[in-house]
Amino acid sequence: GEEAAGVEAEAELLEETSEEDGDFLDLTEEEQADKEERRLRRAEARGRAAERARRGGGKGKHKERLAQLAEPETLKQAMLTDGDEKIRATDLPERLQTDASVVDRPPPEAGEVRHEAQWCYERLFGESHYDSSLPE
Repeated sequence: GEEAAGVEAEAELLEETSEEDGDFLDLTEEEQADKEERRLRRAEARGRAAERARRGGGKGKHKERLAQLAEPETLKQAMLTDGDEKIRATDLPERLQTDASVVDRPPPEAGEVRHEAQWCYERLFGESHYDSSLPE
C-alpha cells in the first residue's frame, strides 16, 4: 500500500536524477525553481530510504521493488546497492572500508611508525632533527 507507493515515487525521482544534466545556465527562473524542487524531493526521498534502511522495516520488499523499478546503474548512482548499504551499516569511515591499501594493510611493525614519522619530519622541515626518543 503506502510503502509500495513510496518506493515507486522514489524510483521515479531516481530516474529523473539520471536524466538531468545538472546545469542551470540555459533555464528560466521558473525552470530553475522546478529543477531545484525536484533536487530537494530526491534528497528527501534518499533520506527516507536511508531511514527505512536503518530501521530495517520492509527491507526485503523495498529492495525487490526498487530493483524492479530502477535500472542497476541508477541504483548505483543513487548509492542504493547492497554494498552501499553495508558501508552505511558499518561504523567505520567509507574511505577505510573501500581503500584496499588501508583495508588490506597489516598493522605497523615495531619501528615502522618511528621511521615514517622521521620521513615526514624531514620532508616538512628539511632537517633530520626528529626527536627519536619519543615513544611510538
